[in-house]
Amino acid sequence: MFKRFISDRSGNYAILTSVAALPLLLSVGFGVDYSRQVSARSHLQELADSAALAMVISGETDKEKLTAIAEEFIESNKHVKRLDTVTIASLEPTDTDVDIDLVTRIPTYFMGLVNVDTMEVNASALAKRAVTGSVEVALVLDNTESMNYDNKIGTLKTAATNLVTQLTSNKDADVRIGLVPYAEQINVGTSNRNASWISVPGDYSNSVTETTTTEGYWNQKTKKAVPNECETWKEAGSSTTMKDGVPVTTTWERSCSKWKMVNDGPPVWVPEKTTTKTTTTTYTWRGCVGMRVSGGKLVLNDGSPSVKYPGLMSKNNAFKCLTEIVPLTSNAATVKSAITGMITSRGGKDGYATYTPNTYIPGGMMWGINLLSSSEPFTEGLEYDPKNEKPRKVIVLMTDGLNTMRTLTSGNVNTDYLKSGSFIGDTASANATQQTQTNTDTTTLCTYAKAQKIEIFTVAFKVDDGAAKTMLQDCATDKSHYYDASDESKLLAAFSGIAQSLTQVRLAR
Repeated sequence: MFKRFISDRSGNYAILTSVAALPLLLSVGFGVDYSRQVSARSHLQELADSAALAMVISGETDKEKLTAIAEEFIESNKHVKRLDTVTIASLEPTDTDVDIDLVTRIPTYFMGLVNVDTMEVNASALAKRAVTGSVEVALVLDNTESMNYDNKIGTLKTAATNLVTQLTSNKDADVRIGLVPYAEQINVGTSNRNASWISVPGDYSNSVTETTTTEGYWNQKTKKAVPNECETWKEAGSSTTMKDGVPVTTTWERSCSKWKMVNDGPPVWVPEKTTTKTTTTTYTWRGCVGMRVSGGKLVLNDGSPSVKYPGLMSKNNAFKCLTEIVPLTSNAATVKSAITGMITSRGGKDGYATYTPNTYIPGGMMWGINLLSSSEPFTEGLEYDPKNEKPRKVIVLMTDGLNTMRTLTSGNVNTDYLKSGSFIGDTASANATQQTQTNTDTTTLCTYAKAQKIEIFTVAFKVDDGAAKTMLQDCATDKSHYYDASDESKLLAAFSGIAQSLTQVRLAR
């Protein structure tokens, strides 16, 4: 047969060979071009994955800045022999992730024979920053009166809410968050009235009846002179006072402080009068507690469960503690609702003045520890892990000022908690000593928490006092865990930075 093929002159074999060569050549060429497409897609996917991770790690959320990061990364890492021009088809960032789509076209070597000159190659990646594993976070947030100045409380609510959103973005993680809104006292909620770890007397009332007699007297009514004449003027001016450790400047216009008065008719005789008056004072527990005291010293850890927390009674409906504590929960909506509802004062009732609390940081730190501890008063926390990994326990302590209150330490149970007029922090040497002691109590609490391997972040919001900043720096786990937020944007950045410290970057697609 081979001899016949060599000697044949009819041309049939040549025709068959030429007809079969084209599809044979195309099939080989298509294989080559397909192999190049697979290689290009693999490299493009590598670029998409790495660019997405780079953008999430940067912490940026602005789309233009993220686009610039991605373009620079792609250009620097693109293999020019495998890819030519790479275009970002879409880029969608959120606070916790970045979704990117890349597209490129590669020229064909053989498919051009059938008018296919280029092939499109696509790749996409979704990178997320999220908490993994088991994490317990206690938010210990300042709710004192000074937080109302310049709407600092509003900025704090935004920052804390964003933090909760970021920490709970990974539904596969075991994240539980608790909230301690602190000021002078802590509100543990009236549902805990009969708990074993608290001592609260029953509500009661006292009635006192007094009889007074006023002797008769002549009364001369007066009125402003016509035209009105000012006898004493109060000149315009200003003054700066310390309120809750924060300097507050008050200004006023020139005004009359005393008008010239004239008699309004003849004197009138007011006869003797006897009055009997009964005054009833009610005492009600509204959820407020003070610090435990034993042997004249503060109990600054959760290692003495036999010493009970004193329930502080409210007088005549006065409510001298603020938003209720939220124990550890995996329900982000519950924590966010409590953050939104945080208040810096309570309106007065029955003639009592509005309650505007001052700062006592040890109370906040104590209850931050209580939320994370597995022992009473709250038992939602898991056992401490010596490596603080399973679970990872975290306290976020934020304040805008100094410790300006102190607790009494006389007696076994501190039912008074605050002594009237015991404000501290001014220039008096006695008060300075008291403030130093309260700062020391705060540091002692932080030291105890760190001994349990609890990770502590501290945030100073518009704090100018050097001693207060030093206390917060010493309280933090290390220097990288301390944030000095001098304005609103830096407070938001601080909470965002804390979120990034607690999360890990991963590819979700």
